[in-house]
Amino acid sequence: MLTEEERQLWGDMKPTMMSEEESDDQNDQILKRRRPSWRSDKLNQLIDVLDERMNGSNSKHHPKKQRVEGPLIDASTPPTAQPWMVREA
Repeated sequence: MLTEEERQLWGDMKPTMMSEEESDDQNDQILKRRRPSWRSDKLNQLIDVLDERMNGSNSKHHPKKQRVEGPLIDASTPPTAQPWMVREA
């Protein structure tokens, strides 16, 4: 369940703003998360909180694969990103 603030913030998200994930070659229960370099700490923290809630549920729709941080992806900031979503230079 989302708080009202989280719902408002998450409403600004677009699929192109999400991390890329790839399976670990050594272990299919591990996903390497590669975050876009442009994302702010606030946006990353929001995604972490929501991801933790989803992985903490017993839903069959949300597999419980371990996520580990991979290197950042050097990506351009999407034109639809709100100012709070973008890392300050």
